[in-house]
Amino acid sequence: MNHNLLLLIIFLTTAIYPARIALLVGSTLGAPDDAELRYVERDLTSFRSVLSELCGFDKNDIFTLYNTDSTRFIQTVEFLRGKISAQKENLFLFYYTGHANEKGIKFKNEIIPFNRLKELMASTGAS
Repeated sequence: MNHNLLLLIIFLTTAIYPARIALLVGSTLGAPDDAELRYVERDLTSFRSVLSELCGFDKNDIFTLYNTDSTRFIQTVEFLRGKISAQKENLFLFYYTGHANEKGIKFKNEIIPFNRLKELMASTGAS
């Protein structure tokens, strides 16, 4: 997706959703045969800056996980579920940069299947 289009979409939603929460996840490592990714941390930092400086996200509502495992990722989504449900009108933005394949997203030697990822995102109750 074009980054400018993504920024426009986020900008337009800021007026609609006063409560905005973001989870930014990056993983330089996938399976043992995957090459280590170089710019994941930079991507997370840059995207975090865009959200806070241009898109109206409060810095305290942007959560970042870097080179974590799938258990910590799921725990973080579950924590955010409570935070999100406390808001009447909300927007939850999930951003992932790292390895993936046709089965799902990779965390070190683990894969979270896309159907499980979809369930986790839906469980937040956010828009």
